[in-house]
Amino acid sequence: MFKLKSLRKEGVPGALERAERYRLLNEPFQAESICLDILEVESTHQRALITLLLARTDQFLFGKGSPEAAGEVLAAMRHHPLGRESAIIGRVTDKHPGMVTMKTAFGTTRIVDMLPGDQLPRIC
Repeated sequence: MFKLKSLRKEGVPGALERAERYRLLNEPFQAESICLDILEVESTHQRALITLLLARTDQFLFGKGSPEAAGEVLAAMRHHPLGRESAIIGRVTDKHPGMVTMKTAFGTTRIVDMLPGDQLPRIC
């Protein structure tokens, strides 16, 4: 029977590259698994934490995302000096399919228009 090897510290950069590639290939569950392996070796590795958070967010596309899982990663990110102000700024619902909405300061909901020209990088 085949025995899996444990990830060693020197293998972290290559593993992280694979996790990021799996995200780009719409394979968030594989990316999540790799990130969890990386975090067993380096529990505060920021790129692994960010990739893990993004992979878990991507899982919403498959109907499997968990707000609790994203909260765990966010808490870990806040332990790093550069991540102290990290925040979850939205959530995915089926209330308005195909649209992005936001609550206004008055408590109403409005549709967020597409940005003209080049789109800004987004994390969600």
